[in-house]
Amino acid sequence: MGKGLLLCICYAANIGGTATLTGTGPNLVITQAVDTLFPDGPGIDFVTWFSFGFPAMLLALLLAWIWLQCMFLDCRCLLGCIKQRGCKGRCKRDRDNAAYKVIRRQYDELGPLSFPEKVVLLHFVLLVLLWFFRDMKFVKLANKRAAGWTYFFVKGYMTDAATGIMVAIFLFFWPSKPPNFMCCRRSRDTRPAKPAPPILDWATVHQKMPWSVVILLGGGFALADGVKVSGLSIWLSEAFTSLAGVPPAVIALVVSILVAFITEFTSNVSTASIFLPIVGKMAEGICVHPYYLMIPATIACSFAFMLPVATPPNAIVFSYGRIKVVDMARCGFMLNLGCILVLTFAINTYGIPLYGLHTFPSWATCAAGAVTQLGPANVTMLPANVTLG
Repeated sequence: MGKGLLLCICYAANIGGTATLTGTGPNLVITQAVDTLFPDGPGIDFVTWFSFGFPAMLLALLLAWIWLQCMFLDCRCLLGCIKQRGCKGRCKRDRDNAAYKVIRRQYDELGPLSFPEKVVLLHFVLLVLLWFFRDMKFVKLANKRAAGWTYFFVKGYMTDAATGIMVAIFLFFWPSKPPNFMCCRRSRDTRPAKPAPPILDWATVHQKMPWSVVILLGGGFALADGVKVSGLSIWLSEAFTSLAGVPPAVIALVVSILVAFITEFTSNVSTASIFLPIVGKMAEGICVHPYYLMIPATIACSFAFMLPVATPPNAIVFSYGRIKVVDMARCGFMLNLGCILVLTFAINTYGIPLYGLHTFPSWATCAAGAVTQLGPANVTMLPANVTLG
């Protein structure tokens, strides 16, 4: 039971991070990789990624919960736990239970929200709202510009990254204590009025910031640009034209499985940095929308549940010493495959209309001379100069 609780933490962290662009490192890699490989494209924004990733995340999370229940409780206990029948006492919701008392005591020790916590929460909510309403591409205005608050700026000037930096800068100026001067001063407050330290300072950033991750991400961005500038991208596009006759759904499934299992032995950010430029050029080689292969490959980097080195949540949970590698591998292998099937289902159903995957984009180059049409029907090959649906 204890192993199941520990594994559910790292599995939930891996799966939950796929829902947003900022959830995991590979999601950040794909945004820059797309901008580097396809500078004329629309890019990937927070809203469309969330619209695709959130439903897939819920399905994968439900699958992980069912699998962990079967592995560490009993498949027969699953229905009993849902109906609160107990299942030999393992699913009872008893307030006299020791685990309940520990959790309740720790929750009570947190106390009410402090002023700095409220400030950070306010800025976090502001950041999410700014991300969501930055560029609403599903609402087109008369001048063919997308609705959103970036409408008042030069097109392409305000990105998701600029929004995050802007909100972070606010924290360098926001006081960590309520103001105690003039009309804001309480009658019982006898402290002398003086400036309060800010919520965030550079010393804290310098100490807490994972600079190694920033350097790793930067290396991945440089690798993507190197693939393009060196001419390797053209060579890869021509090399993958031989796969033009293979159904795109099969290629996407194979790429997802390959990336997920390679990630088991390397960092997921490193895997994304290496494979995404190659996968993007593979899509051009077989004349499939680049997003159709790049998005599943990116999310598959987070569906690595078998080894501690695969993702930071796996490593953190394994460091407690209560789980062996064999426990993680035995439980994670089938979950790897199950989550990849969920991902394949998502990209081949609602992912096609969401990202317009049924047409080959004008901002990419078809190297095979024919465009692969995606849809629920059979795959067809059309000349590259034909506009689809």
